Amino acid sequence: PVDRATAIARSELQAGRRPGALVTEPRHGLAWLAMRLAGDLNRERAEAAALGFARLGSFLCPEQPAPWLLLAELLVPAGQPQAALAALSRLPPAGPHAAQARARRADA
Repeated sequence: PVDRATAIARSELQAGRRPGALVTEPRHGLAWLAMRLAGDLNRERAEAAALGFARLGSFLCPEQPAPWLLLAELLVPAGQPQAALAALSRLPPAGPHAAQARARRADA
């Protein structure tokens, strides 16, 4: 798991217990919502709005890799490869998202 809350939830499920809330702070919930909106808007070809929500997600939860990956994914087709690389530089070089980050770097 990427973060402590997800690891705890997974262990609770594996033990047959109901997990608690995965969102431990309001900003995490808002970041998740912003990222979902960004993904949905991008599928609807509303790229500018999608980028805005992706940036909001990365602002609200900069310590998580998911907002940075999504932001990089949206920046490359928007013609902003340097900004995509800057977003990817926020990710740790090793970890569960390392392969995705390498692929995004290659795209940029």
